[in-house]
Amino acid sequence: MGQFMNIIVFVCVLSACAFGAGAEPSSKPSTPTLPMLLTTVGQTQVILHDMRDADQRLVLELRSPDVTSMPSRGALHLTFDARISNISEPSTPMPLRLETAVTDQQVTFFLARDPFAFPQPWSYTVTIAFHQLPQTGAVTWGNLTPQKVTYPSPPPAGQVNTLPGT
Repeated sequence: MGQFMNIIVFVCVLSACAFGAGAEPSSKPSTPTLPMLLTTVGQTQVILHDMRDADQRLVLELRSPDVTSMPSRGALHLTFDARISNISEPSTPMPLRLETAVTDQQVTFFLARDPFAFPQPWSYTVTIAFHQLPQTGAVTWGNLTPQKVTYPSPPPAGQVNTLPGT
C-alpha cells in the first residue's frame, strides 16, 4: 500500500455568491491562480482553480446560470492518472452523489445531481488533494471527446473566468 498515493476528495455545495467564503479550511493561506475555463457544455462551465502553490490542491468547479442546462441524469467524469490508497466520501445529506471507479492506474469520479436541489444560479466544487500531483488529466462530459488538460498551463485568451470572491 505504501506505493499508492493518497487522494482525498472533498465535495462542497456552494451558491455562486458564497464561493469566496473559504469552504475548505487549510493550515496555509490559499492564494489560487486565475481560474481557467477548461470547457463549456451548454451553459455549464467547467473551471479549474489551481491552488498547488498555496496548499497543493486543484479545485474543479461546475457553474451554470440555469439548473436545467445540464441533464439531470448527466455525470461529470473526472479522470486523473494516479495511484490511490484512500478516498473519503462526502458527508451526508447532500444533493449530490459521488461514485468512484478505481484501477491501479486511474481513478474516475462520477458526480450526479438532483436538478431541483440547487438554487439558481448554482455551483459546486470538487477539491482533490494530492500528495504528488499528476501532470496531465482529461475532462469529459457524456459522449463528448475528452478535453486534454496539462497542468500547469496558461488559459487561452478570453477563457479566464473571474469568479466573485476570488
